[in-house]
Amino acid sequence: MGLFSPFSLKNPHWSYQAALALDKTEPSWVLPAPYAHWLERYRVSGD
Repeated sequence: MGLFSPFSLKNPHWSYQAALALDKTEPSWVLPAPYAHWLERYRVSGD
């Protein structure tokens, strides 16, 4: 935890951004479940 704390304080969304960069199928699920649920439910579609 000590290694990640300075980076995560600068960017608290780094895990979500990393999942997006790695093309994960459901990147929002690297976040806590309540946040992931709302991100998936209200995602802006590119259609």
